[in-house]
Amino acid sequence: MNLRDILYFDFDKAASLVSQLEGGLAKQRAETSEETQDEKNIRKYELLKVFKSEFGGIHTDKKAVLETKVLHHDLLVRLEETLIELGFATDINGTVAISQNSSLEAMHADISKSPYLKVEGWCAFEDFEKLYESTKNFNDLLGFIKRCEFNSILNIDQLKLQLDSIEEESGKNSKRFKDARAEFKQSEKLVAENIDKAKLPEWLFEGVREWIDTYIDGRLNLRVCPFEEFPEMEVIANLKRACFIDDDLKHLMYGYGSEPNRKLCVLGLVTSVPPKDETTLFDMYEAYVDKEEVDGETEVETIERAFRSIFPALRNMEKFTSFHRYPRIVVHPIAVYRNIQSEYNNASKSDS
Repeated sequence: MNLRDILYFDFDKAASLVSQLEGGLAKQRAETSEETQDEKNIRKYELLKVFKSEFGGIHTDKKAVLETKVLHHDLLVRLEETLIELGFATDINGTVAISQNSSLEAMHADISKSPYLKVEGWCAFEDFEKLYESTKNFNDLLGFIKRCEFNSILNIDQLKLQLDSIEEESGKNSKRFKDARAEFKQSEKLVAENIDKAKLPEWLFEGVREWIDTYIDGRLNLRVCPFEEFPEMEVIANLKRACFIDDDLKHLMYGYGSEPNRKLCVLGLVTSVPPKDETTLFDMYEAYVDKEEVDGETEVETIERAFRSIFPALRNMEKFTSFHRYPRIVVHPIAVYRNIQSEYNNASKSDS
């Protein structure tokens, strides 16, 4: 038996698929509706009992959260097993054998045939919203780090204490104080110069923020590497923030980190399989780009051609931040979870 720590679940997408595959979820909806009505009746009855009404509301909230998580797990298991059983999904780790003679091109071609993928591997979360925010005070934090570093090397705090002590003993007009003050100011100047050298130019951060605002606003990517032998072979998923099981995404990131040291699983619909040679793809805009005005073309057709010629240029700009290129595979994620195996089960397998 395996446990699953479900981190992310697109319930609406999963429910739609299960309904198509099994015609299901009608029973769950009926039960949910009926139970909601019962709970409402209980609240009305206990409104006269102030404390019971308050505690009853808290109890109801906790129960609703528990039922939601149970439904998530049950729905995920049903969906995953059904997709694999009916041949809609491929378990990459369970079906693809890696050997010394393995070909990246052949493996990529086999994997990309499946409409849905289940993949387990090393992961990295790439939160562009967090990156955006970090650019606002990056130089301030860098300056603080450098200040701590040079403060330790040059003993600036100690120099300041010595300067104050000399001032009390000899006064501000003494040569001893003037020499100590000159040494202190020279150290402060050296620190300031090194901090300025370490800082990155502000135009760079402004450009990064502008690019994120335009092309990757709010994006949260998950990169999965299923095979250590082929690190360039990645499965990429764009995650919806609203679909995380834990409402506090910072809590999740603190626990697992942006690059977890435990493998995670992703179940998703294959949405893009970039070919090795992109010229083999059909070009929707070929008829509009770099075409001269033809005889008999109306003003409407000319304006249409002008507007449509802009989109290929935008597409080329988007390529810089879409990160969709061969041999990667892009999926629309339905679930992200950690597969937890029992040590007892592992021991039993090894004994047998």
